[in-house]
Amino acid sequence: MHYIAKLSLAAVVSWGLLTPSIALAGWDEGVSAFKSGDYRQASELFSQYIQSNPTAPQAHYMLGRSLLQEDRRVESLGPLEEALKLAPKESSYRLAFAQAQLKAHRADAALETLAEQDLATLPANQRQAFDNLLARSATESKDIQAAHKALSITLTEHGDQASLWLAMANIERRREATAAAFTALGRAFEIDAQAEVGVQAVHTAFSLARESADEARQGWYSKAGEVAEQLAAAQPSGDHFLLAGEARLGAKDFAAAAAWFDRAAATRDQDPLPHYYLARCALAESKGGEALTHLDAAARRSPGGDLAEQILLARGAALRQTEAFEQAAAVYRQAGRAGKVAEMESLAETKRKNAEWDTEKQRCRQKRDEIRRLMEDSEDLRGSAAWQDLEQANDHMLAECSSYFDAAA
Repeated sequence: MHYIAKLSLAAVVSWGLLTPSIALAGWDEGVSAFKSGDYRQASELFSQYIQSNPTAPQAHYMLGRSLLQEDRRVESLGPLEEALKLAPKESSYRLAFAQAQLKAHRADAALETLAEQDLATLPANQRQAFDNLLARSATESKDIQAAHKALSITLTEHGDQASLWLAMANIERRREATAAAFTALGRAFEIDAQAEVGVQAVHTAFSLARESADEARQGWYSKAGEVAEQLAAAQPSGDHFLLAGEARLGAKDFAAAAAWFDRAAATRDQDPLPHYYLARCALAESKGGEALTHLDAAARRSPGGDLAEQILLARGAALRQTEAFEQAAAVYRQAGRAGKVAEMESLAETKRKNAEWDTEKQRCRQKRDEIRRLMEDSEDLRGSAAWQDLEQANDHMLAECSSYFDAAA
């Protein structure tokens, strides 16, 4: 968002530009025509006035303003430039010339005009107009380095202007300095908590996170979370709650993420997305059963498109966590993920074999324990035929169950 200053009639009057130091014939008529909105008449009168008073900067200024009001943008540039040449320290002339250059689609020239302003001498009542014109000039300029330099200089003096920080963020993006763009957006949001700016800052941090490795990725998601939580606190809404939750989920702060998604779910009762994200939080903490509950809630809200597919895949992951491999295979088959189907079928077969192994191991243990008890109870029969039968039964059991006892005696 850009806050574009226009040098209105009210501004012109407030800066004391309609009354020259020496009143001469024709001047008052021109001013009167300008005030009444008859800009064609005003431009003719000021042109006539200039013929007799070529060194009067106010006349050139008013001629330029009149032409600009007629939408004769290019024609207005000459008189406004002349006014500035005649009175180079008059900041109001500089602002008017820069505005005309912008309207004539000469942003680079406007940027150069504004960059020559001595900020120390800029009147307080012109500061907002200057900052906003500079922001627009920098944004529209093709000279990225000049725009960056001009904004950097001005921000050291006027660091409390959101419009300048927004312009800087735009320039940093054009310079492919994404981290610096995030910083600029963050400063703009601190000054003026506009929702659009906060959302831009969060998504910029998301972009940086996706481009970063593990620890750095978490750090960027945390930074996104700080802005998103400020946004959600200042302007509570389901969208902002979701944004804060996504940021905290990326930062692996699952408890905080779930709290935001709970708030989003309460705000947007028929939206499946918060419930899907709650399932993601549960999956991240290996709570497959809890994830399935949230996924059921999401499915009941008729998700469509990509979200429906994501919910289906999350269900497959949750079923895997609960070791319901055959059900997981069926879900992945529905999703058309052949590789996952094969993986789940393999896990199901392994689970079946492990179950059989465990059953047989338990049988062997029971049989071993039974023979040992009999041998302990029949110690007095050692050497007898009955004892020999017990020894043979024990040898047979050891041969049959040796692999199970090797694995876990």
